Amino acid sequence: MHVDSDLLRARRVSLAQAIRSARLQRKLTQSDVSSALGVPQSWVSNVEAGARRVDVAELIELASVLGVSTSDLIIAMEATDV
Repeated sequence: MHVDSDLLRARRVSLAQAIRSARLQRKLTQSDVSSALGVPQSWVSNVEAGARRVDVAELIELASVLGVSTSDLIIAMEATDV
């Protein structure tokens, strides 16, 4: 099975936008999120920039900190998918 790398990149960017939007809606800083997750602020920055892939366990933790469900993030990602 061949997966289009451009499509994967576009989906990663769409998910990054959904994560950033959820964070801003909660009026949280990247620092707030990083502290809650126990990761460096640069980790959150890279996720929001689409420069870092997020695995399922990380997505679950991120969603929890952001006060949304993983489904909410995926639905938002699909809505902005290019």
